[in-house]
Amino acid sequence: MSFWSSETLRQRIPAGNLVTPYDARRIKHAAYEMSLGNEAYVTSSPIKKKVSLWPGDHVEIPPGQFALLHTAEVIKVPDSALAFISIKAKIKLKGLVNVSGFHVDPGFTGQLVFSVYNAGCRSVRIGCGDPVFLIWFSDLTAPTRDLYTGGYSGQRGIQPQAVMEIDGDIASPAMLTERIRTLESTSKFHAKLLWSCLVVLILGIVGLIIQNNTGHYSSNEAPATAPSNKKP
Repeated sequence: MSFWSSETLRQRIPAGNLVTPYDARRIKHAAYEMSLGNEAYVTSSPIKKKVSLWPGDHVEIPPGQFALLHTAEVIKVPDSALAFISIKAKIKLKGLVNVSGFHVDPGFTGQLVFSVYNAGCRSVRIGCGDPVFLIWFSDLTAPTRDLYTGGYSGQRGIQPQAVMEIDGDIASPAMLTERIRTLESTSKFHAKLLWSCLVVLILGIVGLIIQNNTGHYSSNEAPATAPSNKKP
């Protein structure tokens, strides 16, 4: 198994229509740069559905959230090759991680959908048409008849089923940290309030005890005898 060089990519991609649309300037360092397509879905979206993107539009992925992104290019993997995919380093260094797999089977044709997760501490912003993804091609030892025939063959854009599979509220680490801080603050307030109530209660009980004891001692004292005015 050997990876195709930049020179091989320039020959075989246009000859076999392996990337459509094709731009020779996207071939760099034995890889082809793929751009963000015109649909995206982010789990934090209030509308809970994929959005359409136009040139100049951006998708923003908050920390701790998943997103579905697809390539603008249609990829075709020949029966004699296997493809590997990833996200460009400058995007990964912001915390965006590909969690959907790293290879494309022989015989697959269609746009690629990436499931990504923002593991960083800041939102990641990507523009429609930006070069975001990479693909490498590698030769098999021989052409194979075991080609991909799954449900994603020929896909265009993001399928509704893919959205349903990751739909739901995602508790990001930042959100969980904030909730913990809120609970800690609330617990401290309740503890102070409880101690204040206990102090007031104890002082009240002590006051009642002192008052009762004072009254008890006063009632046991003999009344004072008035001096007599009689003479002996």
